[in-house]
Amino acid sequence: MPTLWIPSHNRRSSLAHLASVIGIRLGSLVALLRRNNHKSQVCRVYRSYMARDQFTPTFGVSPPLLVGRDDLIAEFTASLADDRGSSTRATIYTGSRGIGKTVMLNEVERVARAHGWLVISETAYAGFVDRLTNITLPGLLTSHGYSNTTASTQSFGDQLKLVSDHLRSLHSGLLITLDELNVAQFDELREFGAALYQAFSDNGAVAFVGAGLPRSVNLILADPALSSLQLADLHVLSPINLNDAKHALRVPIEGSDREIEPLALDDAVQATGGYPFRIQLLGHLISHEHPDERVITRDDVASGVLEVRERIGSWQLESELTELPENDRALLVAMATDHGPSKTSAIASRLTIGQSSVDKWLAHLIEGGVIHQTRHGEVDFVQPLLRECLRVHPVSPSLEPNAS
Repeated sequence: MPTLWIPSHNRRSSLAHLASVIGIRLGSLVALLRRNNHKSQVCRVYRSYMARDQFTPTFGVSPPLLVGRDDLIAEFTASLADDRGSSTRATIYTGSRGIGKTVMLNEVERVARAHGWLVISETAYAGFVDRLTNITLPGLLTSHGYSNTTASTQSFGDQLKLVSDHLRSLHSGLLITLDELNVAQFDELREFGAALYQAFSDNGAVAFVGAGLPRSVNLILADPALSSLQLADLHVLSPINLNDAKHALRVPIEGSDREIEPLALDDAVQATGGYPFRIQLLGHLISHEHPDERVITRDDVASGVLEVRERIGSWQLESELTELPENDRALLVAMATDHGPSKTSAIASRLTIGQSSVDKWLAHLIEGGVIHQTRHGEVDFVQPLLRECLRVHPVSPSLEPNAS
C-alpha cells in the first residue's frame, strides 16, 4: 500500500493547523500519518482535512478564480466613474443556468464596494419593492446619519431619490442588484423600473445590475411599461473559452499543493464545455476522488465526469424541462435523437406536423436560450448535456416523435 501523501513545505501551516485541531504536536502527527499508513482514525481525519479543495460547486457562489469575464467587469468598473446616466449605469446579464449570472452580480457588488459605493443585493421575489421601500432604503439612510421621519409615507421612487442625493453629497453612490428577474413580478418590476428611470433622468448616483434566465428577461424587455430596463446594456453570458477553463481548473488544484496530469486536465476541460458551474463541480469532485494522492489522474477525471452528468441532469436540466410547454419538450425529444445539429425539416418529419409550427416552437426555444441556430435550417442544444438528459429521462410530451 502506498504511503500517505504529506504536503510540501508551503502547506506546513495547514498541517500544523490540523495538528492543533486534533490536539497533538506537529511532529507527532506526521509520524503517526507515516506509521499508520491509512489505518488509523488520525489518517481518516487527515484525509478528510486534505480533501478540502478551493472549488465552490454551489449555484450563485463565487469561484476561487473568476476567469473569462474581464471585459464585462472592466465595463462595469468604468461605468462607476461615468455620469452620463442609464446608458452606462444599467446592465442585465442573462444566460442559461450555471453560466455564472449570479456570480457576475457578486463580482460587480465587490467592485462597487471597492470604489466606495453602497450596495443593495435583492432578489426579484414577491414583495421586493416593499422590502426596498420600507426596510432596506430607510435603514441605509439611518446607518449613514440621515434621519427620515416620513419614510413610512414615501414611495420607492422618493426613497431612492433621497438615498441618491445623500450619497452624491458624500461623493458615493448606490448599486442595486436584482437577481432572478422573472415575469411573475411584472407589477413590481414596473414600479421599480419607473423609479430607476427617474433616478437616471435626474443623473442620480445610482447603478443597477440585474440577472435572469433568457425567457424571463426577453418577456420583461418586451413590456412597453418597462422602458427603463430596455435601456440597460444586455449581456448574454456564454461559456468561457477552454483556455480560461483550463486555468480555472488548474490554478485551484495547484493552490491546494496538488497536480493534475496534463491529459487528465484536457479531459476535464472538454467535459466542462466552458460552463463555470461545471468547472466548479468537476474540480470539486476530482479533488475528492483520491484526496490522499498528490496527483489527479485521468481515471479520477473520468469518474468525476460521470457524476457531473448525473448531477447536472437531476439538479439543472430536468428542472428546465419541467418549465417548458409540452410541445417544446416534444420538439427537444425529437432533436435528441441526433448526435449533433438537427435539421428543422427532419424535426417536422419526426413530429408529423407542419414546418411552420416547428419553426414557431424553435423560435420560442431559441428565444429562451435552450437551443441555438447553427446555420440556416439547423439547430442544436445550447447545453449538449441536455441531449443526454432527454435520452434517459422521459418527458411525456403531447406530441411523440416517430421512431423513424
